[in-house]
Amino acid sequence: MNTLSDLSLSSTQLPLSVQSLLNSGHPTINTCYSDIYNLIIASNKIALEIAARAVESEGYKPHIISDSVIGEAREVASELIATLSATTPKDEQYRYLTSEMLTNIQSALSTLDNDLTRLCLIFGGETTVTKLGDGLGGRCQELALAAALQLDRIETRYSISVLASSTDGQDGPTDASGAVVSQKTGAEARKQGLDMGVYLGNNDSYSFFSLLNGGRNQLKSGLTGTNLMDIVFIFVEI
Repeated sequence: MNTLSDLSLSSTQLPLSVQSLLNSGHPTINTCYSDIYNLIIASNKIALEIAARAVESEGYKPHIISDSVIGEAREVASELIATLSATTPKDEQYRYLTSEMLTNIQSALSTLDNDLTRLCLIFGGETTVTKLGDGLGGRCQELALAAALQLDRIETRYSISVLASSTDGQDGPTDASGAVVSQKTGAEARKQGLDMGVYLGNNDSYSFFSLLNGGRNQLKSGLTGTNLMDIVFIFVEI
């Protein structure tokens, strides 16, 4: 039952058929499979490493924070932005960001000084969206919209931009892969008569980014032919 202890599970939580299989010991491997090898040639972790090289080529110091970000997209966005706010309490409790992620973020931010003024926090994984309205969007566009809403509210010494994108080129049932926002997005939206809170409440991030700045904040890469979950970039400057 080492498998159960490794996963912190009790046998009573599993069906009897599963318990029986685990108790039977290691299954016999059919010799006809002995010359078969499985190789992982693409993963979210690999995608993050390639993304980090691209970010570095643009003059940003890359920091891969995690490849296992999960949770409600808008809440994940709120928590990510909170780590950059000057008014967030040091003992703030986070639902989706782990202690390891928080340590990595703070360690990266501590490197900013007069010699290093630009860095990029890189996250991988896949969030979810609980559909509350009848709008159109996807997890990456919703995360970006929620991030823009929070960036419009916080006090921070940093200049911040957030880019969230799928790796398959399709965010939800849309032709967009994601979106990019900054601390200017809130003011731009108000000037154009777009209420970020209303669009977010209706899960209508696709429509919002289609209208904002003529759609220039919406990413449309086209289908990439692969799916390695999502990537979120947070560009930070002082």
